[in-house]
Amino acid sequence: MKITFKKSKLIVYYQLLNAVKAKGRKSRAVTKFNKLIVGKIEELQEDEKNLIAQYFEVGEDGNAKRDSEDNLIALEGVDIAEYDKEWQELHEEEVVIDLTEYKPYFEFLQSALEDWEQDLSGSDAVIYDELLDEIEKVDAE
Repeated sequence: MKITFKKSKLIVYYQLLNAVKAKGRKSRAVTKFNKLIVGKIEELQEDEKNLIAQYFEVGEDGNAKRDSEDNLIALEGVDIAEYDKEWQELHEEEVVIDLTEYKPYFEFLQSALEDWEQDLSGSDAVIYDELLDEIEKVDAE
């Protein structure tokens, strides 16, 4: 049992799930699912830091150094367009979340999202719809 997302969706799904109001088992299900997403976000952040280090000067904290005008300081001879391409490709990669241990909570997650009474519009509504579509794919397997 697994669910698959594009890496670019992890943060918006995390933010949406943080806004879900639920009680009891549904609340636990949402919280546990969000923890699974947080683990994948941390992996993505590590991949981003590694990519940045290939193209920019980095400090001891692993973050890119900036010049006096707050621009990132590129390493000599690198192609920033190539960095941009690799960054985009990284975020378009799919991430798989194994739900084997999460299975007892899955129906409560779906129920919490379906029963959530928050008014949504615009991009929030789109994100909600996308997340439910992904959850329904798992349920159909």
